[in-house]
Amino acid sequence: MATRGRSLWLVMGLGSWILLSAIVASQNFVEHLLAGSHVSFPLQFVWMLVVLGYWVVAAPVILWLGKRFPIERHRPAMRTVLHMGLAAAITLFHAPLVVVVTALLKPFPLPPGVGFWRALGFTVTYTFHTGFLLYWIVLGSGLAYASYRRARQRELHAAQLEVELSRARLHALKAQIHPHFLFNALNTVAMMVRNQNNDEAVEMIAQLGELFRESLRSAPQHEVPLSQEVELANRYLHVERCRFADRLQVQTEVPAELENAMVPHLVLQPLVENAVRHGISRSTGRGLVRITAEKVGEQLTIAVHDNGPGEDLPREVSSDDGNGVGLENVRARLEQLYGSAGKVCLDRRVGEGTVARIAIPYHLQEQLAPMQP
Repeated sequence: MATRGRSLWLVMGLGSWILLSAIVASQNFVEHLLAGSHVSFPLQFVWMLVVLGYWVVAAPVILWLGKRFPIERHRPAMRTVLHMGLAAAITLFHAPLVVVVTALLKPFPLPPGVGFWRALGFTVTYTFHTGFLLYWIVLGSGLAYASYRRARQRELHAAQLEVELSRARLHALKAQIHPHFLFNALNTVAMMVRNQNNDEAVEMIAQLGELFRESLRSAPQHEVPLSQEVELANRYLHVERCRFADRLQVQTEVPAELENAMVPHLVLQPLVENAVRHGISRSTGRGLVRITAEKVGEQLTIAVHDNGPGEDLPREVSSDDGNGVGLENVRARLEQLYGSAGKVCLDRRVGEGTVARIAIPYHLQEQLAPMQP
């Protein structure tokens, strides 16, 4: 696709060069005829091809200068002055070429006694404004195309983020309405009602409703405050705590100064799911799920610890299991949002439990997350 685009630009450039040479040569030919001077049109055409060919060669240089010294918003005046100087220099270099080519081809009768320097001065006076304008036309075209490419890349990036966020929502909803989870939650509610623990049953139903509502809610942005993500994770863990009773403890260690840090929406859900389903549910003793967050330099690290058996799980995990797919979705979303600055890892230690960590650039709502290559 890129090769096709370059070929198209090459054909358009060569076509414009030949067409413009033919138009200018025709104008010169008609002007000389009206003045009573007989000239050769083919010679005029070849002369203009060489004269304008300078700008065909100079165009890639001008485009490179536009990339190397872009006219940026924070200092447009300095870059504009720089390009004005470059435009003047490239235009002045063109004048000696015109003089030499004209002397060699003689496309029209030359005035007698005109030396090189006088011809050079006349050429600079006659062609400088045109060359100066051509520089800015080429530069502006390159800047406009670069701006178009950046806009297209942003649109593509936004579309990819939408896909990943939708996939995360669907995965979270699928996990929450997983037959085992839903059956266990409803069975726990039934036991509470049977034991006349009506207040606890109502509370658990309310937590289930809030959990489903949050999963289906369309977030206006891809990132939410860390406090909101922790609240959603705690709703899920509250439901599971009702089921496991005294076997499950939950600890949240998130410093107050980090609560407004922006994190991807629904990023904690797969991590706490895995902690319960692959850690606590496989442990015979008292289980602990601990959510921590810390800022190290410019990085925000969020971890979900469990004290389960920590045994290695198969690398290939089915989608019904949710472990592999959930973590892969998290990894893909972090890569889309932060590039190489977003990481997720799983640390299993037999007999000690599992720790799932994500690391992302620390930033607040009014800041933009830096995209790393």
